[in-house]
Amino acid sequence: MNARTVLGIVVVMIVAMLSVTWVAYSQISQLQTRNRDMQDQFSETQKQLDLLRNIKIYEFSSPGWWNPGGVGTIADMYVMIVNNGTTDVEGATLEIRRLDVDEGTNITRTLDILHPGETTIQERNVPVYGIFNYPIYETTPTFVATLKLSNEVVDVQILSLR
Repeated sequence: MNARTVLGIVVVMIVAMLSVTWVAYSQISQLQTRNRDMQDQFSETQKQLDLLRNIKIYEFSSPGWWNPGGVGTIADMYVMIVNNGTTDVEGATLEIRRLDVDEGTNITRTLDILHPGETTIQERNVPVYGIFNYPIYETTPTFVATLKLSNEVVDVQILSLR
């Protein structure tokens, strides 16, 4: 074998090794990118689970109802919501509604940012009886407070006024 042949073989082998190395590097780079994307998705899922597990309705109560004059009766509702998690909760909504009456009793409130360890108290007046509702002593009014985060129900509390 002459020097040119040996040199040609060496050049071909170097080019082949560089090509294989480049292909391997590209595949490793793609795998690393996929791995980072999966870690980001996992981290976001963990954050969402943390939010869902740790924001709760701590108390849902009412000191009673009263008549402001006229044909309706109003209940004062008290809802305490606590963030026991490690991340801020943003965009949570609280809905208070009467179970046996569909119209005029639903109240929805979007909450401000709730930081870790923070508590918010929501006080609302909710219609209990009106001229077109049930007679005042015929039924026990029952309300449900629903806490949602991104359309996912996080917590539900039920309160019967007696």
